[in-house]
Amino acid sequence: MAKLILGCIMMVTTFVIGQGFSDVSDKDPAFGAIQHSIQSGYLTVLDNNTFLPDGNVTRKEMALMLEKLDAIANKGLTKNDIVELKQLSKTFKGYLQLQQNTTGSLSSDIGFVKTEQQSVQYDMTKVQDLLQQRESQLKQQEVLIWVAIGVGILGVVI
Repeated sequence: MAKLILGCIMMVTTFVIGQGFSDVSDKDPAFGAIQHSIQSGYLTVLDNNTFLPDGNVTRKEMALMLEKLDAIANKGLTKNDIVELKQLSKTFKGYLQLQQNTTGSLSSDIGFVKTEQQSVQYDMTKVQDLLQQRESQLKQQEVLIWVAIGVGILGVVI
């Protein structure tokens, strides 16, 4: 049963992450698994010879895949079936590792951005404080200038 579920997960993952025939490069790591899944009848190529690797799996498509897997499970796994599952497993493991590496890298980048954001906020607070201090000094100087002007005028008048 575990092999059946693993096979199902591999096929669904391959369907979602793979590349289609006219929209798939033969250099794609999932190309072999996609090609094998199509040749085995688990998945199909669309009429326009595309696979739509980023397309969604519908409930109908999933039911068809499960039916085919169930038929295999009921007759028992052959050596060829095991080889196929190993191939799908290798593809899935590679994709999973790539996703984990990408996720780790993104988490690190997010942490860096948060640190930089905090630094910028701290700097902005300091700049705002300095501007308020300078504004206060300018107001004091303005008052002193008006006092000096007033004293000067009184000195001339007296």
